Amino acid sequence: MEENDILSETIIWILLISGVTFGGLIIFGFFYTVKQWEKTAIMRFGKIVKLSGPGLHSKVPFIDTTILLI
Repeated sequence: MEENDILSETIIWILLISGVTFGGLIIFGFFYTVKQWEKTAIMRFGKIVKLSGPGLHSKVPFIDTTILLI
């Protein structure tokens, strides 16, 4: 193998691993759980989009934030 082949293969592996890692973080941030006695507000860009009760819910990662309401 030439040196250029080894370098290009290494770059491809680094990009693949970083893509899988970033994709996993996106999927991990997509779901959240609200406990039985809690309610949350989903905020998108500073405005309340919806209120959610107990259970498993989804949100847009890096854009939506959750605020605990008591």
